[in-house]
Amino acid sequence: VFTVLGCLVTIPTPNVETIKLTADEDTMDINEEQLISFTYTPKDADASNLSLELSDGTLAKVEQTNDGIVLHTQAKEGTFTLVAKKASAESNELTFQVIDKEKAEQEQKDKDCTNHA
Repeated sequence: VFTVLGCLVTIPTPNVETIKLTADEDTMDINEEQLISFTYTPKDADASNLSLELSDGTLAKVEQTNDGIVLHTQAKEGTFTLVAKKASAESNELTFQVIDKEKAEQEQKDKDCTNHA
């Protein structure tokens, strides 16, 4: 917003055209949190209030913060996807696997003990 010869002129914010999600890990432990980063074009678009869609809301919860998208897994194993949308723009799809790492490590130890017996 700026003033030209006493008139208030509003320049509309452009719409988001593309969204790209990036995750450090695609396998997560139960009850684990991960920050998902995202980029969008054009850079001067308003990317607040993205629509965040999970394929299975029983496996994780998600929210947008000033730092990115916070993904928090629940106490249940399985696979789910995450997509972000804003108007007509839709991000790439990220797929995550949630495992109980403690249980998996114990099963591996049990298997190793059985193999050595």
